[in-house]
Amino acid sequence: IQAEKETIARQKDDGDVVFNRIRGLPQEASCSRKYEIIFGDTLTTAAVKSEKVLCHPLTKLYFEVEILHTKGELSIGWISSDFEEGVLAGELKYGIGDDTESWAWRSRGDLGVNVILSRPWKANDVVGVLADTEKGCIRFSLNGRFDPGAVFEVEDTTVIQTLLPAISGKRAECQFNLGSTPFKFSPDPSFGSVEPILNSLL
Repeated sequence: IQAEKETIARQKDDGDVVFNRIRGLPQEASCSRKYEIIFGDTLTTAAVKSEKVLCHPLTKLYFEVEILHTKGELSIGWISSDFEEGVLAGELKYGIGDDTESWAWRSRGDLGVNVILSRPWKANDVVGVLADTEKGCIRFSLNGRFDPGAVFEVEDTTVIQTLLPAISGKRAECQFNLGSTPFKFSPDPSFGSVEPILNSLL
């Protein structure tokens, strides 16, 4: 827990978005100052952390996750401001997509409440995550190609305007890019990267 506190303090000192573990055991996830995350053997969730409810000024948001190593389960997507946090939240077996306050594209594992299954991801794969808050639509891409079956329609526009990037996993290592560096697979130019938007709000 002390290492987490130090990482969060460095993220704040650098003026970066705070991104760290929000569910699961502290020893099962290690998140670096620049959003590289290593998962242990127990399912753990990490996400952008906010102390207040957000309302994104842009209607189209995007971020990427590069898979560095994986032998286990990964779920990548968004959570709402009402997503349950805590060491034992979800009984250590539920990640994002397993409740009504999150939406995920999952590599390996079971279907959840809001889960779409992908083929197993491998090292160097890049998952793109998009949200169109005006249309109430969440979409996913793999290495720049959108999967027509990986789409969520979110009817509650209030919820979709408060989304935060998140990931759940075990036995895997990933690198988040919220927009501080150029994306490997830039989407439509109308989509804005998440980090500068969040920096202006948090």
